Amino acid sequence: WGTNERKFNQLNLVPSVEIDLGERDVLRFEPSYLYTKEFRDDRSIELLADQQTVRRQEIEDRERVRENLGLLTSWRRELSNRSGVALSLDVQKAREDTERDATRYRADGTVDRSRQRTEDIDLLRIGPSLAFTSRVDGHDLSWGVDGSYATREEDNGEVTNGVAQAANAVRVYDVREKRGNMFAQDVWDLDSKTVLTGGLRLEYSSTETEDFAGASETASEWFLLPSLHVVHSVLPDTDLRLGAVRTLRRPDLRELTPTVQTQNGTLGSPDIGGNPDLVPEAVWGLDTGVDHYFGKGGLIGLNLFARQFDDKIESVPGLEGGRFVSRPQNVGDGHLLGVELEGRLPLAAVGLPAFTLWGNATAVRSRVDTATGDTRRFLDQNDAVANIGLDWHVAAWRTTF
Repeated sequence: WGTNERKFNQLNLVPSVEIDLGERDVLRFEPSYLYTKEFRDDRSIELLADQQTVRRQEIEDRERVRENLGLLTSWRRELSNRSGVALSLDVQKAREDTERDATRYRADGTVDRSRQRTEDIDLLRIGPSLAFTSRVDGHDLSWGVDGSYATREEDNGEVTNGVAQAANAVRVYDVREKRGNMFAQDVWDLDSKTVLTGGLRLEYSSTETEDFAGASETASEWFLLPSLHVVHSVLPDTDLRLGAVRTLRRPDLRELTPTVQTQNGTLGSPDIGGNPDLVPEAVWGLDTGVDHYFGKGGLIGLNLFARQFDDKIESVPGLEGGRFVSRPQNVGDGHLLGVELEGRLPLAAVGLPAFTLWGNATAVRSRVDTATGDTRRFLDQNDAVANIGLDWHVAAWRTTF
């Protein structure tokens, strides 16, 4: 058994600067700096078989720094009263450095072992995009391209009893991902009551992983993602909605590295690792619903939805070397059905014009057919969820709490 104490220092700076270059051009800079420093004190005691006598104890001080420096630069130009272009470049560079200093003591208080460990993670992401917009005969058109290049590099070191040790090979890993996308969308006013929105997105990705020995694997994929939505006003204050879309959940770079982040190693708090063999999760979605608006900002809505999952991703715990480790896995294909009721009620009628009461309730049923032949509901899936809240709008600050 043992104890764990943590404290944090945090600093976030996210300014923005917008410069008008003329009647048609706007340049915007959004630099960001995010910094978190975590201090953690772990104390563990190992007992003999009688569960009373101390065999040995270990004290570990851990310091973890997360730092992110970024800059989003964008340029917008109005080509005409009905068209425009936007160009942007997002650059993010981050690091996560962990230092551990552990001393293990025998029952008589003498030092049994001293160990200092470091774990370093460096991340980089560069994402350009180019988009055009145009209004033509009742059609709001947009199309363009975007992409990204991202890397994650992991390394480590260890000194035990004053002697440098070889790096832990399973914690030396590099991941590089290249993505390129093309997209187009048309928002079409069919008539005064009906709006049809159609979209198409073509995505390409190439992911390369490299381990400590220099062995690398590369996987590349193409995905076509269509979408179609229609909104029809059956009454001045009531809309019917129907939509179908295909979406994609790509594993992030952390989920593709097999390295393990140490937690408690128990089933309730397993260590966390990645999976280099993970593939994207593809989802077909169908939604339909009705929204009724009333008063100034009031709403009541009913939504029905269905999802079909291919290569569903779930975090599954399993025993590895006597400790539980949770890794993301493509568990199989599945589906989900659900219904949602939501509402928003301004309180101006009771003398509180700055307050709005809101709430929602959702019920779902899910099923996945796993690769092992089992059939079950999704992991960590609640059958029902409800929320209620109160918004306070401060007009002078243009802020809502």
